[in-house]
Amino acid sequence: MRTQIAVGEDILDPYGYADLVQNVDILRVDATASGGITAAMNALALASAHGRQALPRVFPYLHAHIACAHPTIMGVEYIPEHWHRPGA
Repeated sequence: MRTQIAVGEDILDPYGYADLVQNVDILRVDATASGGITAAMNALALASAHGRQALPRVFPYLHAHIACAHPTIMGVEYIPEHWHRPGA
């Protein structure tokens, strides 16, 4: 069984996604870090054009809306809020 490679959650501009999408299985998209909704949608269009799936990183309340608008997304990452709080 082959392990899929998923990267991209720390990309800050659309050119980074263009470089990555050719060499990964799953494109990680974070609209809060990559330039907003438009930049995220552009990254998803790149993923779709290259036959790749996408998995948004964290912030499910934002990324769930994007997931509903784009068939490339395989799911939305969810990390319970209490895991983010110091001392929890």
